[in-house]
Amino acid sequence: MESTSEEFPLTSSVSMSDRVQRDSSSTRTLHNGDFSLALHLSGSGVPLIALHGLGSDSRDMRSDLGRLPGFRLALLDQRGHGASSHVSNEAEFGLEDLVEDLSVVLREFAWTNPVLCGGSMGAAVVLRYALTRAADYRALVLIAPAIGTMQTTSAGWIIKFADRIDVIGLSRAIDERRQFLVQQGNPPEEANGFGVSWARQDGSSLAFAMRAVCRWRLLRTFEELGRIRLPVIIVGITDDPLHPIELAQQMCAHLVRSSLVVIDSHELAVQPGVIGNLVSRELALL
Repeated sequence: MESTSEEFPLTSSVSMSDRVQRDSSSTRTLHNGDFSLALHLSGSGVPLIALHGLGSDSRDMRSDLGRLPGFRLALLDQRGHGASSHVSNEAEFGLEDLVEDLSVVLREFAWTNPVLCGGSMGAAVVLRYALTRAADYRALVLIAPAIGTMQTTSAGWIIKFADRIDVIGLSRAIDERRQFLVQQGNPPEEANGFGVSWARQDGSSLAFAMRAVCRWRLLRTFEELGRIRLPVIIVGITDDPLHPIELAQQMCAHLVRSSLVVIDSHELAVQPGVIGNLVSRELALL
């Protein structure tokens, strides 16, 4: 295991076998019971299925990863987000429900040893998949994990924000939060960046998802991670309180084959393609 900070930009190269020989871009609609799931496909090469975070969607994951040459990207709008079905109560947004959505994607395409990638909430989904399903993947990529053995540190205000969505609507709740951030001394340009991805979502669906995720428990103990024997790449961000670097470090310490790549600022991490360059370089070393 190693923890490193990288300089940018980085080159992207792939030295893996089992490539998927397609380069077309398309959107497929899959189904898990009553839920439709939008899957956005692009590129050619090693299949990489990527799951976004809470209040986000595949457009944000595409920005994070960039084109990622050498990979066949499959970016899923998770239920309640993007172009996938909305959720109408918290019970429809359990961790196991989202794991099963991922399983639907894997069964549909039957790719040979894909890479499973998730950011924040999505990292919890792919990690639970790895803990509870057969090892039918090549590697895991966990970007800014937010959920471990305890409730996320931001659960309190996220639940309050969900309540405000119910009362005043999503747009006004975002504006209210931005005003609060400015009052707390945050630069206006930084505060105005709050909730940009959230604003694209359905407000009611997002509120249910927020409450549900804040009650998720991914692990009883970190020792459970010792069951994962395939490679895991973790991307941590040093100054992001919603995704504490300490959690990424603890996960890395308990995974048998893991590497931790540290990005020194949230501002750098959200630049298009920065995370993708890091991930591509780490995967090329496998």
